[in-house]
Amino acid sequence: MAHRSERTSQRPQQGISLLPVVFLVVGMLAAVMAVAVATNKKKKEAAAQGAPAAATTETSPSSYNPFSDIDNSPGGAAGTRTSRTNRAPAGLLQSSDYLAACALAAEGIALVNEAEKARKVGDEDAFQRKGASGRAKLDVAFERVADWVLAIQDLYPNDRQVAKVERELQRWDRARKKVRKVSGVR
Repeated sequence: MAHRSERTSQRPQQGISLLPVVFLVVGMLAAVMAVAVATNKKKKEAAAQGAPAAATTETSPSSYNPFSDIDNSPGGAAGTRTSRTNRAPAGLLQSSDYLAACALAAEGIALVNEAEKARKVGDEDAFQRKGASGRAKLDVAFERVADWVLAIQDLYPNDRQVAKVERELQRWDRARKKVRKVSGVR
């Protein structure tokens, strides 16, 4: 048996050595990291030098820039809105149509909440009746303000008051979704 083990030890190695492949991968990773560090330093230096120059180039306050609310800086996501404005008239939320729709929506939301309570108790008939009535009131409230909301969104984009109206409409929609499986008035 000793003779056989000598023959296997003299055999040339079969397959490829992984050592050069490992060195290649590690070298590539090191090169990528070196490039990333170098470009990051250049960006920081350019930002430090470019900041005072950007502050001195202001536009006149009378000229309106419709894209002033978009953040296109290197660190920001392109096209994201950064701030809300106050361009809408002060009494925008006091519109009679909007206030009437809010009152109707409040009634609808109350009915939806009652319908949910009835469903939790197990009263399916009350859930269907109150859910259908609540959903109908919310639908009418949406219809009353739909054109007005579209108009103010176009006239005053990214405005605080418009955002408040949008949040209120989202609240109405969440209530309406709670009773979306209601089949109708029984």
